[in-house]
Amino acid sequence: GAIYKQTQKYSQSLECFALIVNNPPPPRTAADVWLHIGHIYELQQLYDKAMESYQNGMQDNANNPKLLQHIAWLRLQDCPFQNVTTAIQLLTKASEIDPSDAQSWYILGRCQVGVREYNKAHHAYQQAVYRDERNPTLWCSIGILYYKIGQYKEALDAYSKAIRFNPFMSAVWYNLGTLYESCKQPPDAKDAYQHALEIDKDSVHVRERLHRLQLAAENPNLPLDSLPPLPAVLEPVVIRALEHINPLESLAGGQVAQG
Repeated sequence: GAIYKQTQKYSQSLECFALIVNNPPPPRTAADVWLHIGHIYELQQLYDKAMESYQNGMQDNANNPKLLQHIAWLRLQDCPFQNVTTAIQLLTKASEIDPSDAQSWYILGRCQVGVREYNKAHHAYQQAVYRDERNPTLWCSIGILYYKIGQYKEALDAYSKAIRFNPFMSAVWYNLGTLYESCKQPPDAKDAYQHALEIDKDSVHVRERLHRLQLAAENPNLPLDSLPPLPAVLEPVVIRALEHINPLESLAGGQVAQG
């Protein structure tokens, strides 16, 4: 079943897992098998069937952290189950049961940034870093957190780490560009945007940022504020539910604990 799943032969994979779900071979449990079944449906964006499978797994083991994590992830998709508050509760529980899982901490942090609970987000990201310190996606999101609360030096440090671990993420170069713009450093911003464009040549936002930098250089008195707003940051992993409650172009105040 797992081999079929990895090769995207989902029908055959489901058939295999269906044969063992009621009597799984040790040390596998029914919850483990339902997790696989649900994930196969999730990969196909069959969210109703995915949620039903995960709930079946919860009946076998309501404290399976991976099941909690996957149900939380469904709560963050464009689907009828969308509920950010419930996702935060599930991810908090998953992190308490298995604090070694960096992914649960990361998604929890993203949710808490989305609802502007910045101190809690900082704690969650810190826990994720302890367990996965070379993850560029994580460092990019940490930079975004610092940028949102106006701690630009810390944002620069986080973006620099993300780039060191993976220099081919367009989002982090874009974010570095907006950071330099906020610090009134147009040449550095232009350089960052050009890096982003080399990686993602189809990025409308990057092209428009470069266009506006050129307009400002040619005519410093041009009122660029009258133009449509562009995203202040781009997350490396898009979570639709968080975009709905916290548009990317918005910047909120608040401080975060240091440590």
